[in-house]
Amino acid sequence: MTFNKFITIILIATIFTPVHLFATDDLRPEIRIPTDPVISLNFGMSDLSLKDFDHTFGNLGMLELKLGFASLDPKRGDTKILDLMQRYLSIAHISTNIGNGAETGELESSVWRIGLVSENGYGYTLSSTSSTPSIILMHSRGVAWSDVDIDQPLNPPQDGFRPSRFEDAVRFGSMTEAGVMVQLSNVLSVNASFERSIVYERHLFWKWIGSVVIEGGAHSLIDRFVDAVFDSTPSAGPVVNFLLKNGLSYALYELRRSDMNWPFDTAAPLHHDTFKVGVSFIF
Repeated sequence: MTFNKFITIILIATIFTPVHLFATDDLRPEIRIPTDPVISLNFGMSDLSLKDFDHTFGNLGMLELKLGFASLDPKRGDTKILDLMQRYLSIAHISTNIGNGAETGELESSVWRIGLVSENGYGYTLSSTSSTPSIILMHSRGVAWSDVDIDQPLNPPQDGFRPSRFEDAVRFGSMTEAGVMVQLSNVLSVNASFERSIVYERHLFWKWIGSVVIEGGAHSLIDRFVDAVFDSTPSAGPVVNFLLKNGLSYALYELRRSDMNWPFDTAAPLHHDTFKVGVSFIF
């Protein structure tokens, strides 16, 4: 195993470990581990793009299975504010055969993807006597490996077909998601979300590390700010966290349309935007 691959594995394991270290109100560190098994089924409609690519991709559909663990606890003892922590494995198939299909002149495509995702959020109980029903505002970040297949046009350009650069191996990438979950009972919840994901043409280790460190630092600053909001106005915390976290991720992924490891000068990635709805079962 090369040094770069070893460090990649260590970083991914650190970011997406199910163990979360946090500070209580008296600043004593405690360990929080999500223990409730969760199975989620999602369906979505997706748009595929590649910057400065002349051809149009057909509309895609997505089927996704998530397997993981979650915890939903009162935030700092406040029974009206809930704190969600979830870690899961995502297995997804994104294809024009699931969506509306490709029209004349559009390219058909198919992606099989497996990902590791860290999801957190805060929300509100809608009952004065129970934690359900409740509504949770979520943000997630993840990494993924994708097997991409894109049909070439009848007359491919003489200088090469750019999407073929993503097809000769399983490609590394990343994703982010903004979502709203309504927990109907202790067992059942429904959700709607918007996902942005990218597939790298090549995994440029050091530039990826630099981009990840910048992103992680920005999210850490938001975490500190949100903690201050919870200290002063707890009821505003879930909304502020949702807007700032997802706003930052949306902006970063817009910048990564041109440079996959922004702010470093790198190639444009394949870019998916997906609207999803789903149902989750908590055990």
